[in-house]
Amino acid sequence: MSSPLPGGTQGAEQDGDWPVVEWTVEDFKSLIATDLPSVQQVAALLDILAREPERSYSTTAIVERLNLDRGQIKGALSAFTRHLHAHYERGNWPM
Repeated sequence: MSSPLPGGTQGAEQDGDWPVVEWTVEDFKSLIATDLPSVQQVAALLDILAREPERSYSTTAIVERLNLDRGQIKGALSAFTRHLHAHYERGNWPM
């Protein structure tokens, strides 16, 4: 596994017509302040994963901790990507 690169570009691949753009501190602040449920759900998912980065989680464990079903998580991840395209004009996620 490669080491992470600064700015949320690790593992980034071109996403269609969307460029890979380094994330700035201002971008992160703007993103976390977003009230959209999908952004908040993805942030909650990342909080779970960040608490124990060495641990692997099953989807079942994640849905139980988030109190969401699998479809809601899948929808949140898709909506998160659309939000990044629409508001940040990039194809790479911030992590």
